[in-house]
Amino acid sequence: MIDCHCHLSDNSFKEDVDQVIDRSVQAGVEKFIVVPEFPDQAEKVIDLSERWKGRVYPSIGVHPIQKRNKSVQMKHFTQIEPLLHKYRGKLACIGEIGLDLSPKYKLSDEQKAIQIEVFKMQLHLAKEFNLPVNVHSRCASFSTLSILSSYSLPSLLHAFDGTEEEIHSAIQMGSHLSISPAFTTSKQGELLASLTPLSQLLLESDSPALGMEKGRNEPSSIIHCANFISKVKGIPADQIVTSTTENAKRLFSL
Repeated sequence: MIDCHCHLSDNSFKEDVDQVIDRSVQAGVEKFIVVPEFPDQAEKVIDLSERWKGRVYPSIGVHPIQKRNKSVQMKHFTQIEPLLHKYRGKLACIGEIGLDLSPKYKLSDEQKAIQIEVFKMQLHLAKEFNLPVNVHSRCASFSTLSILSSYSLPSLLHAFDGTEEEIHSAIQMGSHLSISPAFTTSKQGELLASLTPLSQLLLESDSPALGMEKGRNEPSSIIHCANFISKVKGIPADQIVTSTTENAKRLFSL
């Protein structure tokens, strides 16, 4: 299996990240696409990929929500841009990037506009670098898909919360969609697993978040995602594992 979206540079893994990776490998996770959220995590992701060559594949990008639940600012992109250029030859994708318009953040129109601008700037670099994008979209499906459609980039929409119509739009665009452990107990997960062709499905843990239970989630949990897709589609689990692994290798050029 390949975990296509995890945050192993998160502080919750600070003390035992190597043991977490080792446990996940023993559980059948062959490779990990590790994405940062904040500028200060980017170098950590690169260091991890150097230590675990052939296992950990790095991504760099700026999440639309930054520390202390503040909306991204232009300064965050300014901090990350030189690192994107510095490590472009080592990256599996650009991410985690995207939009988060959740009402809980009470964003101003200016903040929403800056999120869109930062998203577009990173998509432009992905186009320049010929890299896929690892995309976050929450309460922003219409805007996310509208912007993505202008760039014609290979993409993964992780934990996608769009409607049935928007899922169909994403599929028609050629985007991949991933199932996280938390989605295996939700109607949204059933919708994604049933509507998305097997050729466009991927597995993700989003660890340390989006586990099936409270507490720290680990990449080894993606076996539950494979079993869930198997149940929804009525396809043997080993075929789900084989197909999602092939999809990930193709998307991220692994």
